[in-house]
Amino acid sequence: MKSLSFLLAPLLMTGVVLRAADDVVLPAFTLKDGRVFHHVKVLNSHALTLNIVADEGLAQVNKSSLPPEIAKQYPIDSVAAAKEQKAEEVSAEVSRKLEEEHHKQVLADQKKAAEEIERRTVLNGVRILSFVQFGNGCALVEIRNETDMPVTLPGRSMLARSSANQVLPGFWLQHASPDAKRYQGGYVVPGNSTLRVPVLFTLKRAISVTEVFWQHA
Repeated sequence: MKSLSFLLAPLLMTGVVLRAADDVVLPAFTLKDGRVFHHVKVLNSHALTLNIVADEGLAQVNKSSLPPEIAKQYPIDSVAAAKEQKAEEVSAEVSRKLEEEHHKQVLADQKKAAEEIERRTVLNGVRILSFVQFGNGCALVEIRNETDMPVTLPGRSMLARSSANQVLPGFWLQHASPDAKRYQGGYVVPGNSTLRVPVLFTLKRAISVTEVFWQHA
């Protein structure tokens, strides 16, 4: 027997009860696409389709594919078909709008996340590039001044987040890069320069640093 692929989803979506509408068994017939069905019972008749059960199993077939003698018994309902098509078009339009709104929301969320990352990693044109923890509460932080002019940063402008979600202020160690000159409690970072700055976040306990970011006023 020829193996066939049947569409069960439409049956479930329309809430069709798998029971013959009557005891009439249609003779074997061949659809225009070449499929053959034997001992067919009609479960449900729609404007454009029939839900059937046959020796071959369950299937939904287009009325336009029925042979003439069967098509006379189950004609296409043009009015109902137009209503179904209109309903499908409305449903498709609603789905399109929902998908469009979802896409817009995803883009907005991504933009907001990118702006937040930019805000946390850039202060007055100085960007935090990376960090490596050393010791129990220190990190070597690589920063870059992306401007042409020297930038003065407050000494406590850098924060760290621990694996316990604690936020701790950072203190630039006195022996930071010689290029980062100390100035009234802060540091002057030369224009277009990349520095590696040792920063102390805590002496009281061992922590695992998961993020280093700027504190904005």
